[in-house]
Amino acid sequence: MSAIELSGVSLRYRARHGDVLALDDVALQLPSGSFTCIVGASGCGKSTLLRAMAGLEEPTEGAIRVGGELVRGPSRDRGMVFQTSTLYPWLRVRENVAFGPRLGGLPRREREAQAIALLDELGIGDFADAYPGELSGGMQQRVAIARALATHPGVLLMDEPFGALDALTRRSAQSFLLEAWSRHPRTIAFVTHDIEEAVLLADRVVVMTPRPGRVQALVPVELPRPRTHATRDEPAFRQLVRELLAMVLKEASADGLVASS
Repeated sequence: MSAIELSGVSLRYRARHGDVLALDDVALQLPSGSFTCIVGASGCGKSTLLRAMAGLEEPTEGAIRVGGELVRGPSRDRGMVFQTSTLYPWLRVRENVAFGPRLGGLPRREREAQAIALLDELGIGDFADAYPGELSGGMQQRVAIARALATHPGVLLMDEPFGALDALTRRSAQSFLLEAWSRHPRTIAFVTHDIEEAVLLADRVVVMTPRPGRVQALVPVELPRPRTHATRDEPAFRQLVRELLAMVLKEASADGLVASS
């Protein structure tokens, strides 16, 4: 597991109508083994921040370090899960999961045995020989998480991985992720629009301001683990959801993103 440290991170990019400041002077520390959710209004730079942690975007200013090492590009120590599963449709599930170890030079027998063992441990071994197109969207995302874990990354970066799922499938996927994290602890940064999802999953929640994205607040989630969907009914859960939602809506309203009452 690796800690993530962002120091004075700003990111500007060119658009047709001129330069856009997506992130502005972001300072943030994600402790090793922590589960951090990032929330905020649409367009606030949540996904840009995550892509910068992954090494897929280069900050204009500042620095990002993972495990003390400066991020200069993508790395096998940083697994990424996107909103869509991005599985290779021509490969079976076990072959998708083994793809990262294959690129790392692990012999075929070892990487396929490792993939099967991981799928079994995560409770999806029955689908090892299926193709992605034969699976539901929720199952594809479970396989995508397994694939990200297969290279044993110290960090798992997740960009709204359940955003395209229906409500029931999303709840199932959340339970799967919590179980996977308990079995394979990693430092997780998870972007979501869903405040309830953030409170259910995270140790703490980062609230971003509207663009340019800055850290408005870092809110601890002190609800006991393990958490289940029954946790949603607890008064402390509901109160924290209300507080976080009020923060996000206040910033969005001040920025003109939502109509004020």
